[in-house]
Amino acid sequence: MFADEDRALLAYPHRRFVATDQLLRDDPGGLDAVWPTFCADLSGIIAATTTVPVELLRGLRERPQGRPGEVRALAFKALEVRNIAPRIDGRQPLLIFDLGPAYVSTVADVAARLLVSVLLLNWGRPMSRFVKGPPTRLASVAAQQWSPYLERDIVAGAFRKEVAMRRESIQGTSRRERWGKAVGVATVGARYEVLAMNWVRRTLS
Repeated sequence: MFADEDRALLAYPHRRFVATDQLLRDDPGGLDAVWPTFCADLSGIIAATTTVPVELLRGLRERPQGRPGEVRALAFKALEVRNIAPRIDGRQPLLIFDLGPAYVSTVADVAARLLVSVLLLNWGRPMSRFVKGPPTRLASVAAQQWSPYLERDIVAGAFRKEVAMRRESIQGTSRRERWGKAVGVATVGARYEVLAMNWVRRTLS
């Protein structure tokens, strides 16, 4: 408990890890090797979000409003694959190092946001990955394992929303840098979005 929660710190035991997006850039073959197990681990996490006792959900903000009778789930704003370190050695558990605020949602929303975060692993820097478009091979493995929870329209909506947020939050240390990033998003990013949405339409039912 803290007298001033605004000054509270989130601390972890020391552990060496490599975040998913960094592993993709530094050792894509290494990520390929652990990716099926990683997706299976995340499938268990997705399922677990629906088993949280109701009393723990009380008082949390609810978004989006689910359909009548739909099972509610505990969601976290920053639950994305880039904030999770896979089990490289096959023994240590997953390390989720940033969750963000908790809220109440649906399991389809939780799964959609995770899949969108996979599709966006190549977004931005380095440009060599940005121009390749979304990592659809990784996304296909994830979609296959998470298929009981995925709905195409929810994934498409979550992807459009995330891309819109990234467009609106372009930053840089100078006007020239911000302008360059805006141009990149308007050109390379537009193609990236088309490729991702085409994949969503072809892959998800």
